Amino acid sequence: MPPCQPKNILFMYCTPTKEAAKKAEGYLAAANRDVVFAYGLNDPANFAGVKGYETYAARVGSATAAASAEELRRSLVSSAAAGSESKKMPSYDQSNFIIGTPDQILERIEAGQKACSFSEITLAPQFGDTPYEEASRSVKLFAQEVLPAVHKMDAPMHASALPAPQQSAR
Repeated sequence: MPPCQPKNILFMYCTPTKEAAKKAEGYLAAANRDVVFAYGLNDPANFAGVKGYETYAARVGSATAAASAEELRRSLVSSAAAGSESKKMPSYDQSNFIIGTPDQILERIEAGQKACSFSEITLAPQFGDTPYEEASRSVKLFAQEVLPAVHKMDAPMHASALPAPQQSAR
């Protein structure tokens, strides 16, 4: 079967100004905290010896602090209570979300499509502890300012996203 185009799911927070977009950092931190604990990512030992997860376990091991789950939980709770940014958990890579002004978001979508040839995106506008009202405003702004341009975009399969041709063995 020929390669098919991927469909991406991306966190989205659309704001009228770059300054307003900075608020998403806290929502991302909460989302990351929730994912870390939900999937046991705070303890690389959870993946030790699991066939197929060797690389993932190595990445998790290097990405997380050398702390027990309880130590990590305490540091997060105390950091949040103090409003401190000093103890941060590893966070999502920027490519996993589209946050910013409508122009910034459109640029990210265009770059993402060129990078991985996706044909569709699904938005996750409420992540972490994003209040419903803010997520709703974000979606409305996205629908008004970004969506019309996205609907006009081409979504080709780029050669860079295709697997390398394999040579047949004789």
